[in-house]
Amino acid sequence: MGRPRKEVSTGAAAASHAAPPKPIAPKTPKPPTLKVPDFAEWTDFIGTVMFRWATRGISAVILHGIDRDNLEQEELDAIDLDDEQLIAIAKPFAHLATRSAFLTKHGREILDSKDAIEAAVIMFMWMGRVNRIAKKYRPRHTVPGKVVNNEPVNSGQDVSAEQGNGYFAAPAVGAGFN
Repeated sequence: MGRPRKEVSTGAAAASHAAPPKPIAPKTPKPPTLKVPDFAEWTDFIGTVMFRWATRGISAVILHGIDRDNLEQEELDAIDLDDEQLIAIAKPFAHLATRSAFLTKHGREILDSKDAIEAAVIMFMWMGRVNRIAKKYRPRHTVPGKVVNNEPVNSGQDVSAEQGNGYFAAPAVGAGFN
């Protein structure tokens, strides 16, 4: 008794019923291994990205409201750091970065995000410029009865009867703001 046996055929008849051979797939290249950023890469990233944009942002905040066209060329040259100064500032930070366990693990991701960081900084600086221009031309909303400024409001016509002594904003016409 036992289990019935399968009929096993050998020879040419068996070969004709055999499954076709599997096609050999081309070997896909192994993805490149990412190496830990070295000192030169950290120096370049810290100097040309981080400190360049940080110094530009700081100078933009400090010189806010000052027209750069009024500055002398020597003053404009003194405001921005050159590449040699940026690299000199970046070297100590690059030494720290090469010895950091966290930056050893995630450093390649940080360095590869260089373009995204620059794009974000450019976008925020553009938003600041647009906001500054908008403030310059945006009409101010006035609240009836509140002092607007210390100068009398007078556009060449007699408005003293409508606005009292001329130091207060005219009442809003209708409901809501204009």
